[in-house]
Amino acid sequence: HRLPHVSFPQFSKVRSVTMDHWNKEQVLSMLEGGNEQLRVFFQRHELAIEGKAAAENLRKRYWTKAAKFYQRGMQAHVSGLADKQNVWRGRQASRSPKAATHASPVLRSNMAVNQIAAV
Repeated sequence: HRLPHVSFPQFSKVRSVTMDHWNKEQVLSMLEGGNEQLRVFFQRHELAIEGKAAAENLRKRYWTKAAKFYQRGMQAHVSGLADKQNVWRGRQASRSPKAATHASPVLRSNMAVNQIAAV
């Protein structure tokens, strides 16, 4: 089962639910990222594995600047969550509400404080 992933050792960390130990950051990475989110990210960067270029893109996409950007961003996001939360509240809990995306920094800050106080 692990053999196909050997060619991408820096990015593909195949772990067994029953045979391996999972630390908090690894679990959060799976919960916050996951296959679907990465697939959508690759589609936005025209690195999807559908169509004519599927075989070429499958190998190439993990070595792109976009993939490294995604990995660094996910690591920073997960590190921040691991430091702040004792209980994972779902992927949407760490996302800003859509209404807050255009609000001023002060308003967003106040909204975040109110959200924390409500929990």
